[in-house]
Amino acid sequence: MAYLKFKPLLPRVNFDTLIKKDELDYETLDMFYEDEELFFISRGNRDMFVVTDRRILIVNYKLIIGNRREILSIPYKNIVTASVEIENADVILNINTSNVYELALKFSKPITLDDIYGMYKYITSKIY
Repeated sequence: MAYLKFKPLLPRVNFDTLIKKDELDYETLDMFYEDEELFFISRGNRDMFVVTDRRILIVNYKLIIGNRREILSIPYKNIVTASVEIENADVILNINTSNVYELALKFSKPITLDDIYGMYKYITSKIY
């Protein structure tokens, strides 16, 4: 029997602000298809998490040396499991992909639990 070790795809990222589509800059909007509908957009200090009707998009800004960013696009067909973990005032969304990657995305106030549950229901309706 083979043992598969889950590898983290990103370090744990903390998101604490919900934003609207009209608050995005033109460089970020260029990452989306013309007919792609944005469902949920959250931002942390520098990073961004977007749920669309086709995929989940995570933008990880690495501003220590220069202006570098990593863009991670996960189609719903590649997501195997998704779970929500509640820790006091924070909520952690765990996503496992078919190629054995694990994401742990932390959401904190002022993002409400109802917003997280709505986003979680949308993601699970797309993968099951």
